[in-house]
Amino acid sequence: MDAFGLGAKKIWDSTFGQIGNKKTMDNANRIGVKLSHQATKTLGDVEKAASGVSKAATASGMVPLALFADAVASGAKTGKIGIEVGKDIGRGIQYNDASAFGAAKSKLPALAASAAKTSADMEGAAVTGELMFV
Repeated sequence: MDAFGLGAKKIWDSTFGQIGNKKTMDNANRIGVKLSHQATKTLGDVEKAASGVSKAATASGMVPLALFADAVASGAKTGKIGIEVGKDIGRGIQYNDASAFGAAKSKLPALAASAAKTSADMEGAAVTGELMFV
């Protein structure tokens, strides 16, 4: 009989005793991979839709809408690059792989450029939108 009585030690070991073991970590990694794949797919869909809206808005002369749609598309691209960087860092930590850290580091300039483009497009949409209503 354990110190807590009524099998509490067994319950404790079955729940908290498994945190950090290989099986639990493998399951967490598998769930993380599934989530990142779905997020990347969704962001890709958002990027495609926003690009289509941007083209249609540009063709119809709605510049603020086109710039806002461009900002949404570049924001989605920024998210996709950020997920890829995160996966590379996770791979580097999990497998102690220095080349994965190098891959993550090589994607940082693209991440910064995409974030800057998102910001510039949002600013352009705001300024153009203000000028339309003056």
